[in-house]
Amino acid sequence: MTAPHDWIAAAQGHRRRWDAFVAANMAPGNRPNSDATAIGVVNELCHPRDRVGAAAGGLPAEVTESWRTLEAGTVDVECGFSCMGYESSGARGARIAQTEQEPEQDTIVFIGDGSYKMMNSDIYSS
Repeated sequence: MTAPHDWIAAAQGHRRRWDAFVAANMAPGNRPNSDATAIGVVNELCHPRDRVGAAAGGLPAEVTESWRTLEAGTVDVECGFSCMGYESSGARGARIAQTEQEPEQDTIVFIGDGSYKMMNSDIYSS
């Protein structure tokens, strides 16, 4: 069973518009460097099975807006309860789980300044 043709066409059109927005938003040189530019560089360099995570502050919105998910099950973005510090412990747990299934892949986590101030010792232990 497949979705109606007009739904598929509409979804493809939305995806093309979103892809154009993301490309323009991440383009180097279009303005001073931004979170979106950094996310774009990481996205281009990562493997499709690398895991990415973000939480607290503006980074979850930036990742949600700009990250081109390359494969299902590779993105963990905490939004809604603003769990500052989750990135550090969440990244450690994601890495442990990923090592059991895909040890050759990377775990990439975007950590905002508030979480860094709170949990910088967790970064060291990670």
